[in-house]
Amino acid sequence: MIKGVITVRRIAIFMALARLSSLPGGSALELDAAESFFDCSQIEGERHTLGWAESCLTACERACRNDPPSRSAFVQLLRWNRNDDCAYRCTHACLAESIKHGGRMWKYKGKWPHTRILGIQEPFSTVFSLLNLAAHCVGYVMICSCRRAMDQAAPGAAKPAGGAQGVLVLGASDAHAHLRRLQGMSALWMGAWISSSVFHARDTWWSERLDYCSGNLAMAWMVYTSIARAATPLVPMHRAWLLRLSGAVLSCVVGGNMVLNYPVINYGRNMAMMIGLLSAHTLALLCSCMASPASHNPLFYLSAALTYAAGLLEILDFPPILGSLDAHALWHGATPYLTYLFYRFLSLDATRLLQEATRKTL
Repeated sequence: MIKGVITVRRIAIFMALARLSSLPGGSALELDAAESFFDCSQIEGERHTLGWAESCLTACERACRNDPPSRSAFVQLLRWNRNDDCAYRCTHACLAESIKHGGRMWKYKGKWPHTRILGIQEPFSTVFSLLNLAAHCVGYVMICSCRRAMDQAAPGAAKPAGGAQGVLVLGASDAHAHLRRLQGMSALWMGAWISSSVFHARDTWWSERLDYCSGNLAMAWMVYTSIARAATPLVPMHRAWLLRLSGAVLSCVVGGNMVLNYPVINYGRNMAMMIGLLSAHTLALLCSCMASPASHNPLFYLSAALTYAAGLLEILDFPPILGSLDAHALWHGATPYLTYLFYRFLSLDATRLLQEATRKTL
């Protein structure tokens, strides 16, 4: 249940945070709150060892459930039940006692223990998820502004193009359809980051699946949108068949993964699928950029390169700094500005679609 891990020169920081239990909402490590119903020093053995920590945690949780401490309004609002609250308090109480005697920080159920604030389980990850949500909201506004400008430049673009309407409306219609797909992509990503914020605020069975499923859907639609953009130069019949095939493959891959993740989430499989989808998205837009060189293409190259670099933060694995700033939080914190760069590229690229259609009619 408890995995031993490495490190800690962060003992001083950890112990300082452990005594911040005066913050509202049962924040910080709540060592004092745990000690109010359980004395870790009564557990015999060498306190710096993992075996002692496991024994301490078992005894502490038993005592806590028999006489649970009161929970603040914030803790109850975020659905910390008595068992989860006891596990949180006892984990930090036993860990602090172990570190005090030369022990190392360890993971609880495969995850580093985080310091909750106002009942929020992973404060930094929650805040950074909201920043990513804000970035996609800005991107959505950019796409909507681009679509309004396109409607004014080619009012018939949203209607089916007849033979008398000319090549301009046909090209504008392609750009208009592309913008509708981008709006859908942006909406899905906003939903995904809301789900991520909920999950990091409170890790439960349903919030975890909501986070993973919404992220899968948003990534799949982004890949579909990128393939559709890369296929724009193709003749309509070939493009239609390519999009049908892409939609079918993406539906099978993502739908299958979501079904398999319902009972138990396979983190390795999910990560491999997301990396594969991101690679397909990058490859599709890279082909589009190389086929149509433009001054704004470097925005995509830069955002894509830095996104992959930021993803490498997930490989790092270290105890949370300041109680909650871990590798995953750093990854979320690195992506909001990259999202803005990406939307800037998308809006300029959509405008170019209309300009190319216009040139063909001259």
